[in-house]
Formats: sequence, structure tokens, C-alpha cells
Amino acid sequence: MNPRFPLTAKILTWFSLNLLVLMLVAWLGLRFATRSGFDSFLAGHVGGRVESTARAILGELETKPRTEWNGILARYGEAHGVKFILLGDELQTLAGEEVDLPETLRAQLPRPPRGGEGLGPSRRGSLPSTNEFAQGGFPPSGKKGPPVESDWTETSAPGSPGMGKQEPPGSAPIHRRFLVQSENPRAYWVGMMGALRPGAGGTGHLRCTLLARSSTFSAGGFFFDYRPWVLFSAGVVAVCGLFWLPFISGITRSIAQLTRATRQIADGQFEVRVDDKRTDEIGQLGASINRMSTRLEGFVTGQKRSLGDIAHELCSPLARLQMSVGILEQHSTEQQKECLADLSEEVQHMSDLVNELLSISKASLKPGNVKRERVNVKTVADHAAQREAANKGDVIVEVPADLTCFARPELLQRALSNLVRNALRYAGDAGPITITARRDGTSCVILVTDLGPGVPPEHLDRIFDAFYRTDPDRARNTGGAGLGLAIVKTCIEACGGTATARNRETRGLEVRLTLPLQ
Repeated sequence: MNPRFPLTAKILTWFSLNLLVLMLVAWLGLRFATRSGFDSFLAGHVGGRVESTARAILGELETKPRTEWNGILARYGEAHGVKFILLGDELQTLAGEEVDLPETLRAQLPRPPRGGEGLGPSRRGSLPSTNEFAQGGFPPSGKKGPPVESDWTETSAPGSPGMGKQEPPGSAPIHRRFLVQSENPRAYWVGMMGALRPGAGGTGHLRCTLLARSSTFSAGGFFFDYRPWVLFSAGVVAVCGLFWLPFISGITRSIAQLTRATRQIADGQFEVRVDDKRTDEIGQLGASINRMSTRLEGFVTGQKRSLGDIAHELCSPLARLQMSVGILEQHSTEQQKECLADLSEEVQHMSDLVNELLSISKASLKPGNVKRERVNVKTVADHAAQREAANKGDVIVEVPADLTCFARPELLQRALSNLVRNALRYAGDAGPITITARRDGTSCVILVTDLGPGVPPEHLDRIFDAFYRTDPDRARNTGGAGLGLAIVKTCIEACGGTATARNRETRGLEVRLTLPLQ
């Protein structure tokens, strides 16, 4: 016996493995996103693009007079879909439109120098020292207190010894960048702190902050690019789907097999079996279904055999009883004959019921045991209509003359005869009964329709059951014993087909017989 591995344990194990994979993917993504520093969302190639744009703007401002600065910012702003504003070290607007700076933005901007000290012409050629930055410089990452020297990239003017390597033209240094959000109205601000080198606008080193403002968080991809995150999410979904697909498909495939099997068992096909090799609860369910179908097949087979045996045993005493009633009628008075007529009618009714039981018993053979042959459908339908509808009603046969099916002629004849007889009994006065047939793929479909009241919808699924009647009082004048349609279904299934019924959209009942063409 295989060791049992419960479905719950399988799901928990698979879920744990999935979590480990997701954690690994998230860790790799975080390492990739923060490889250039964890500066909010301005990391990676997006932050590099913003910074290179700021360098280009500051570099161009250094080469142009102040009268052209507004045009330069407007040109770059139109190209990138944002508004550029240049602020000085005292937060005054040097270029761009005048705006009221929100408090959330001011908290990130550099503090103005004490006493109005700035970087003017008197201090041309050098940057302030670390202590000077502590007095009026840029706070690193928005924190209060003296900045760290590494937050700055030192530059020197031409001819200034000992101040480091001179930056090439058009690549002004950026010391810090940040992203903040303001309300009323909502806006997103990206700030890049830097310095204009000597000669910019006729001044010395000019500390400044270049602001880019947008009403949306992405700013068309300039502030934040959604594409890497969308691709990352799609990758995570794809990994999860590939990871879970084999497990889920295995479960759904087994459940689908169990569903088909139970549906077939409900239709009376008890020989169906399912795969019970799984070691979890689904495998145990499959084994239980197999045992159930085996037991049901034994019960139903035994019931049919007993029914046939009982009907066969009843034939002899009923025949003797009919003979005795006939003899009594020959030697009885007229008054006695009236009583014997009622008795003869009851005996005949019992004989008909036994004959129907024998018909069900004979037709309840497995399809493999029935010798089927090619049958002309029109010939069988005409014979059934002439036999059952003689002087009783109008039956129309609309079947192609060359249409054939693969069945047992006697069983198909009995099925059609019972359907015509049933339709004449319940809907013969409402209009003609029609028998039609056609090819449908590899099957032959025979339809028997009437114009009667139909069957209540709650009874449609059970009208083919033996002894089932829609009339609960089972009065003889409202119907037979409830075996007519049961015989139809048994005969058609013995020929390898199916029998179903439905109410027509207008009025009447339609019985559909489906048989193989070959």
C-alpha cells in the first residue's frame, strides 16, 4: 500500500515553496532597484535620466545670460512634460514662474545662509567649507544638522589650486536629489541641488536648486517609470503560474474525471471506473466511487434479474387464470357474464403489466450483448405509426428514405411504438404527432413531438424512471403503470443510444432519441 500524503500537506508544501520563490525574486528585484542608492523612487535609470537632464539644464544656464534662463527652462519643461523652476540659496526664484513653495517642499530645501551670506563675487573661485555648509548649506536627505562632506562634489574655478578636478562644460554637479508630494493642489516635486560655476550669469559659484513640478506621479515617465514595475509584476505572476500550474492541473484533471464518472453513474452507467492511484484524499474519493459503482451495478443488475424472473413466473398463473375466466364465461348466465367481464378486464390488465415488465427485463441487457445491425429509420417509423395510430389519430412521418442507424430493429420498433402510443394517449386530441429524423455528425437523431400540454419541468428528469408517473394518485384512467417511457429508455440504451425529453418552446413535448450511425 502506498504511503498516504494528504492533500492538505501537499497544498501547504507547495505554498511554502511558492513563498520562498517569491521572497527570492523580491530580494533580487530590491537589490537591482537599489543598486545606486535608496533615494525613494528616483533610483536606477529613472534617477539617472532626471539627473542628466538637470546637469544639461545647469550646464546650458552657465553659458547663457540670465535673460535667456526662463526660455531655457520653458523649452526643457515642454520637452519633458513638467515645469522647471530654479531657486537660489535664499530660496528666491532665479528662473521659471513664481510659485508658493509648500511646507513639505521647504523641509527638503537648503536653509538660507545666516545674515544673508551667500556665494557671491567676493568669494568667487571656491566652495564653502564644511562648517559653512553647516551654517547655511544643504541638509543631507532632508535631515537637520550639518551635512556630510560626501553629499557634495567639489568643483573649482579655473586657476584655483587644490580644489580638485574641474568639471567639464555642460556637466554641472548635482549634490542631492529628492522627491516630495504636496497637497492643495496635489503636485509632485523633484529637486536637484547643485551649483552654477564661475561665470554663470556674471556671478561666482551660485548654489541653486532646480525644481521639476508635475501634477502626476509619473510625469509621463520622467519622475517614475511604471514599466519596470509592470514587467516585474508580470514576471512574478508568470513565475507563480508556472509554479502552480502542474499542481493545480493535476487536481482539476482528477476532479474532472470524478465529475464525469459521477454523472455517468447518475445516468445509470455503473460500469464506469476512475483512477484511484493517487495517495491523497482525491485518490480515496476515486476508490470510494469505484466501490459505489460496483455495488450499484450489482444492486441494479440483481433488481432487473429479479424483476424478469418474477414477471416470467407470473405469466403461467395469469395464462391459466385467463383460461379459467374464459371457461366460466361460456357456462355463465347473462348476469354472471357482466361480473366476469370486469374480472377478465382486470386479468388482462395484469397480463399487460407483466408483459411490459418482461420487455424491460429483456431490453436491460448491456449494449455489448445486443446484436445490432443497420436499420432503415423510415421503415421502422412507418410501421410504428401504422400500428399504433390506426383509427386513433394523425401521425406524420418526415424521415429521409435513405437514413439508417445502427441498432436492434425490434428494440427500436418497440421504443417508437411506445412513444407514439404515449403521445396519442396524452396529446392525441391536440394535433398531429410528428416523427422526424436527421443526421447529426456521427449520430442519428430521431424526434417524436406532439402539441399536448407537455410535462411539468420538475418531472422531466424522472419520466423515464420505471413506475414513475406525474399523477400522484396513479388512477388507471389517467395513465398506465409508468413503464412505457422506461421501456423506451431501456431499449435505446441497449442499442448504444440515449433518450431525453424536453418541453417545446411553443407547446407540446419533444422526445429525442440519439443512436449511432454505425
